[in-house]
Amino acid sequence: MFWTSAAQRGSLGLHRCWSHKRLTAPRCPLITLRSFCSGSVPETSPTHNESPLQRWSLSVSPFTTVRAQLGCSITVHPLDPHAYPEADRAFITVLRSDGDQNVALGQLQVHYDDRSKVLMISAEKVNSDVTIKMDAPVKSNIFITAEGKGNVQVKRMECNICKVQTQQGNCLLHSIKSHQVEVQAHGGHVTGVGTIHGNVNISTRGHGVVNVKKLQGTTMNVSTEHGLLKVRAIYAESSCVSSSSGRVELGHVH
Repeated sequence: MFWTSAAQRGSLGLHRCWSHKRLTAPRCPLITLRSFCSGSVPETSPTHNESPLQRWSLSVSPFTTVRAQLGCSITVHPLDPHAYPEADRAFITVLRSDGDQNVALGQLQVHYDDRSKVLMISAEKVNSDVTIKMDAPVKSNIFITAEGKGNVQVKRMECNICKVQTQQGNCLLHSIKSHQVEVQAHGGHVTGVGTIHGNVNISTRGHGVVNVKKLQGTTMNVSTEHGLLKVRAIYAESSCVSSSSGRVELGHVH
């Protein structure tokens, strides 16, 4: 299944291509293009009682680039603008479940380079039950790779580039403003809450689900392999939405 749209001056052109299966009329405002498999959108994982294990406080550039290579989960929030109006600090906290007593912190490395303005976080061999919480300048560029079951959450950041790769873990984007947003999930799901601004490229493999509320920008590319693909609203000049065999549900497309 393949679906594209291209906006031109004063008009909106729509192009749909699908297999021999005919398009059926939806019973709700969403447009259902094709269904080969069933499945529900994953809910947010339940919160756990976590306790801080280690913490870093760093002086950084307001335009830092965060590069993280992880074997655990990470959540990235913007720095509090009222407490730190100069946006020149970064805080990294390692959290663990109360029941987990075996954490190899020696495998976790944090380094900031003043010259390149790059903040490196390396935790590839850290226990997957560990979660890293990071407060970074809101304009920080994000490059995160989570291996194994590590989940990634990026919330309310306003950057030029936001790139996330996961293996079995999930990715949550919450109200992101960026020039380029790219997410690749090789086994997990991708969820978008609020509006994702920017040129967006989101893809999942296997039965990974994409469930996004609103996309707004110039170019949109969203795809799944076998999982559900659901986008409630797209505002873009050019959009391409596709799935090899998953169900595609589109709401408003402008």
